[in-house]
Amino acid sequence: MDTEGEVLSKQSIVKLNRQNWIWWQQQLKYAFLHKGYNNLFNSKWTKTNKSTPEFIKANAFGMSTLLSTVSEELQQVLLQKEYFLKSLKAFSKACGKNSMITLCQQLFELVNLTYNPNTSLANQAYKFTDLYQSFQNCAAGNTFQMDIGEGAAASILIISIGQDSSLTSLVQTLYYATPLNLEQITNRLLIKDSHRTKKITNSTLYLSQSKPLYQPPHLNHSSTSQFTKSASTTRGHPRSYPSGG
Repeated sequence: MDTEGEVLSKQSIVKLNRQNWIWWQQQLKYAFLHKGYNNLFNSKWTKTNKSTPEFIKANAFGMSTLLSTVSEELQQVLLQKEYFLKSLKAFSKACGKNSMITLCQQLFELVNLTYNPNTSLANQAYKFTDLYQSFQNCAAGNTFQMDIGEGAAASILIISIGQDSSLTSLVQTLYYATPLNLEQITNRLLIKDSHRTKKITNSTLYLSQSKPLYQPPHLNHSSTSQFTKSASTTRGHPRSYPSGG
């Protein structure tokens, strides 16, 4: 077993069971992105690179990570597959990814995504986009007629940042964006986040370069000592003046 995958599972990912597919999958994606193996989730990349050393290494990491992050009841699903992405699809089927319950869970997570004031707007936009894409994929893979259009998704994202009072003017402006879709709103949030970061950086730089208007003079201890000694000598031996004549 790949020790790196084992460490990853213990520190970052809860074990998959038949009830926590959505949460587990999100954790897995973020962990793989952090390790630089996010291409494993791309079917086109997998198909194109099956024989390359890069894929072989990434797939070995992926399979060992799956083995250490699924419950015993799902271990047999993994043993039947050779590639990471096929294993992932098999797990999604075994955990009822396309069931109505799963779809409703994803919808709940999407509309209840919270935003902590003064944190990264970019992270909020990326997180929402991931949840929305997962919901759309799940909705497209079943017979239930449940869908959220681009305009509705954009509105939900705007609502999620509305609790930050410092963004009130931005929120009001976003509702009048043309066209009102997820891409438009996401781009505007990224721009706002970039301006925020730049402003903070400039303020920090200004404060670090600013100097106080008044600085106390630097006293040279040796000069001070010499001056004191000279003054003392003068007091002990009064200066004599020539007598007038």
